[in-house]
Amino acid sequence: ATIVTFGTSSWVTGIVTTSLKTLIGRERAYGVQCRDNPLGQDCFSGYRNESFPSGHASFAFTGAGLICSLRTPSSVLCPIGLGVAALTGVLRVAGNQHYLSDVVAGAAIGWVSGYYLPQWRSDERAVGYQMSFALSP
Repeated sequence: ATIVTFGTSSWVTGIVTTSLKTLIGRERAYGVQCRDNPLGQDCFSGYRNESFPSGHASFAFTGAGLICSLRTPSSVLCPIGLGVAALTGVLRVAGNQHYLSDVVAGAAIGWVSGYYLPQWRSDERAVGYQMSFALSP
């Protein structure tokens, strides 16, 4: 994976995740506790209604996907990357920051942009197809 591939995958993950968080506005898992105790920890956080999808899971799985998409032998690194990404998701649920569905959605976004996007870009280069953009006055 090149720096460009890493940058593109990270950019796609960030744009999709942030857009969905803003559009959906799902309350975080700890939000239920804030209704009972409005002065509780994190109840005044500006991120209280940005639970879906999990950004931590999105970026963790983007990284794992990039590791798994390497053309070099990564038979050991891929499962380790996936394990770390999965652990990230588990800890977000255990820490009462997200619901399981938030993490699953984040994992899907990350995996698509980290694993499949580099594969797609590689296939484009293999068949000689290039997209070009031009800005003209």
